[in-house]
Amino acid sequence: MGSSVSFFCECGFRGRSHIGGGMENFKEVCLFPCYCAKCKDIMEINLYGDMKCPKCSELTISYTDPSLIGSAGKFDVTQWFDLKITNGNYKCPKCGRMSLHFEGTGMHWD
Repeated sequence: MGSSVSFFCECGFRGRSHIGGGMENFKEVCLFPCYCAKCKDIMEINLYGDMKCPKCSELTISYTDPSLIGSAGKFDVTQWFDLKITNGNYKCPKCGRMSLHFEGTGMHWD
């Protein structure tokens, strides 16, 4: 069962993303927040797909990539198999600082 996270930065950037897949499609779908450098935005991307931005077709980078993690947090906000997002600091696509934070929404989906 998938979950969702919200993300926010002190610069005012914010949004939401789904994580994982449903009970019937988890072998084909693994949604995860990804960074698009060209659009300067976070996209919800299926990591089992080609990972291209739906707006500009550039390759995106998953927020599990070490280049997007400023500091790992002490606890996991969410986890899908071996993919996880902590309560640490991540790169904000709008301001470029390592001041983006994720938090769980409490929502789960199937």
